[in-house]
Parts: sequence; C-alpha cells; structure tokens
Amino acid sequence: LKINPRNPLATFNLGTLAEAQGEIETAIKYYEGAADELSDAHFNLAHLYEARGEMQPAIRHLREYQRMQHTWQKAEPIDERPD
Repeated sequence: LKINPRNPLATFNLGTLAEAQGEIETAIKYYEGAADELSDAHFNLAHLYEARGEMQPAIRHLREYQRMQHTWQKAEPIDERPD
C-alpha cells in the first residue's frame, strides 16, 4: 500500500486479516476500499452486514456482487495461445 495505496487486492487482503482478528469495522473499511474492483469484497461485506443483522446493506452488497459476477462472466474470453 505504500507504493500504491489504491491497490484493491492489498486492500482486500487487509480486510480479510482484520476480519480474522475480529476487527469488523476495520474489515468493512478495507472491503469498501476494494469493492469497486473486486466482487468478492461485496460478498464479504454482505456476510459481515448480515452477521450484524443489517439486512439492507447486506442485500445491497450481495446484489452488487451478483451484478459484478454476471458482468465478468459475459466479458470476452482472453485468447488462449499455446506455449
């Protein structure tokens, strides 16, 4: 993050670490920072909000996760070239 503070994978991983340590508010902050680019951040946010009984944000993040997954699945395939 020192080199690229907007690195979504590093931010997501920090969220995962914070969640594992029980630091839910910190995890939410990091997942929110990665959510624009990583659908799994939305999935994890949905889980955390659902566990806290906050169903509206949980549903919103689950829908965004599904939307991003659908968009990704419809993307053009990468050309596979033999080695």
